[in-house]
Amino acid sequence: MIKGAVVVRITVLFGSPRPDGFTAALLREFLTDYPDAEVTRFDAYELNLLPCVACDRCREDGRCAFRDADDLFAACETCDLLVLASPVYNYGFPSPMKAVLDRAQPWYHRNFERGEADPARKGVLLLTAGRSGKYAFELMEKQFRVFCRELGVTFAETRARPGTDQF
Repeated sequence: MIKGAVVVRITVLFGSPRPDGFTAALLREFLTDYPDAEVTRFDAYELNLLPCVACDRCREDGRCAFRDADDLFAACETCDLLVLASPVYNYGFPSPMKAVLDRAQPWYHRNFERGEADPARKGVLLLTAGRSGKYAFELMEKQFRVFCRELGVTFAETRARPGTDQF
């Protein structure tokens, strides 16, 4: 959305294996609120990130030893709004999305140990679930809030769509 001369930059982390499923529909619906935004989308299944191996390289210089998430990291650091869109899998995030969340350790070291956080950036969580999902939504929001804190992003809201098995 253009506010004055400023374009809102949105980074989307998409965590569904179904590119046209319920999670994608919820994301499309959300993005209608930002018709003029510059949107950069990362698909967790396509990224296929290596898992964090607790090597502590990021503690040294704030960078991950693995280079497979560099573009993702850069987009998350320069966006105005971070959107994570995911289905619920067994009361949690699908494993490719969980790998993205686990790789936030470099940001943790930068933002907490070095004080480089930018609280002006906002984070939004979009969730879909086949059943009611209430408990899962609460658990996943807690994880996302931690992810936001590690990235130096202020959590803004969760939008959840339960009951997709009924369709």
